[in-house]
Amino acid sequence: MIYNTTGNRPHFIGKPRPEMPLFAIDRMAKDDDTISVDTTLVVGDRLYTDIACGLNSGTHTLLVFSGETTREQAEISPYQAEFKLRDCGELLKILKEDDTIGRQI
Repeated sequence: MIYNTTGNRPHFIGKPRPEMPLFAIDRMAKDDDTISVDTTLVVGDRLYTDIACGLNSGTHTLLVFSGETTREQAEISPYQAEFKLRDCGELLKILKEDDTIGRQI
């Protein structure tokens, strides 16, 4: 519809495309040179959107099992998260227990 109306092909931005995390990294890195794809973690509960977005942008990825994805689905998916946790509460507990973990991810 957009192409037929304007003659221009639209550029789609949204998961699983990498633009959103890369834009956020670029914007935040202007004020903090420690921010990069190597220090960024994309967290999500969907393999084909959230985790694929992180993989496509080159960031670290964390799959949480508090939403759509089951452990069984995660095992056979082509989109493999680097880290897997039950939920974001578990992530918060880890971060509170070990304040150096942010530098490891």
